[in-house]
Amino acid sequence: MSLAPPPDRAAPSPPDLQREAIKRVASVMALHLEGLAARSAGEIWTREPEFRSHFERPEQLHESCRVSLGAALSSLSVGHLEPARATQVRNLGRSASTQGIPLEVALRALRIDYLVLWGEMLLVARTTDARTLQSLINASEPVWAAIDGVMVEFTGGYRSNQDERNRADAAHREALVARLLDGRPVEPDEVNEWLGITPTDRLVVVAAHRPDQATRDALERVVRYASMRGAWTDRGDMAFGIVALRTEQPGRLRVALQRVPSLRAGLSETHHLAQIAEAARQANLAFESITPGAAEVATVFDHPLGVLVAGQSELATMLARSFLAGVLERPERERDLLLETLVAFDDADGSVSDVAERLFCHRNTVLNRLAKISRLTGASFTAPRDLAHVALSAQVLRSRGLDAVTAPTVGR
Repeated sequence: MSLAPPPDRAAPSPPDLQREAIKRVASVMALHLEGLAARSAGEIWTREPEFRSHFERPEQLHESCRVSLGAALSSLSVGHLEPARATQVRNLGRSASTQGIPLEVALRALRIDYLVLWGEMLLVARTTDARTLQSLINASEPVWAAIDGVMVEFTGGYRSNQDERNRADAAHREALVARLLDGRPVEPDEVNEWLGITPTDRLVVVAAHRPDQATRDALERVVRYASMRGAWTDRGDMAFGIVALRTEQPGRLRVALQRVPSLRAGLSETHHLAQIAEAARQANLAFESITPGAAEVATVFDHPLGVLVAGQSELATMLARSFLAGVLERPERERDLLLETLVAFDDADGSVSDVAERLFCHRNTVLNRLAKISRLTGASFTAPRDLAHVALSAQVLRSRGLDAVTAPTVGR
């Protein structure tokens, strides 16, 4: 004969007893939430002195404690954290972030909240009956799991607000850098507060092809490694940075930037805060003077002809088009071979052998092409003045491309 009780009279299982005890105690405590919040606020005020810099008196903590404790009790009563309660807790986390309370301090305060809560829950259970007390003690794990769920929501709200603030701060810094680069008025105190730059700092502007995130991180890393500070903004496909050198030499920045793989960047001379717009112009010209596709960190002194062409691109293109007029009138295939040879001749500093090696052709072929260019342009490849025309035209072809030179001149 079976000794088991009938199904309708079966004893509750331990998990059922635990859920019943949790719900019963939480429901009772919810009736006394205001007093519980006041006790918790007093505990936080006493045990976490850092809160005193954010609140004038412990009563101001009451509302925060009421929200966090109310959410925990509600979760324990219904078995889950309701959406409206979760929103309240996330907003509480956002508020703590806005007030500037460090996350670890805010979480310690929440733990005090819930230690007070757990102690009161045990006290209520003890005054109920022995079975409720024992069931609640056995249910400590699900109780704290529910409390952890509330803390997760709080942390999510805090970090979400921090992310928004960080994005807003980054946007403000970028806008401030843009104003400096444009030469628009700025308050030195604002620049010092947001960028850490003072009017007496020695500054260099960096102009680089807009890097991907990995390259941007590497840029900021090498600047910090060189004990400098930088502030950046993007403009189209370019990135501009203002770097404070402090007492270091500009060459140290250049060496640091050369460690960034495949970086193509121009550097200005050293300037002060009031001269940043001019420094930005110099950095951009230095960038434009670099051979397209080349990885190099250059100053305006490295490629002076390239700087001049970049600074007066339309005039330089007009002069090149005029010098090369006879070449440009030849059939397309012949024209392209002659222009390729002209650029290679300039790249090789006039060495015919090097040109032949670069173009994979015989030395005599190079000489024949140069002779044809000479006839079509009327230039001598030994006369300094004519070589200046050759160098200018080659630079225009390098930096602006064939299409710019072959485009019809406006008005013709």
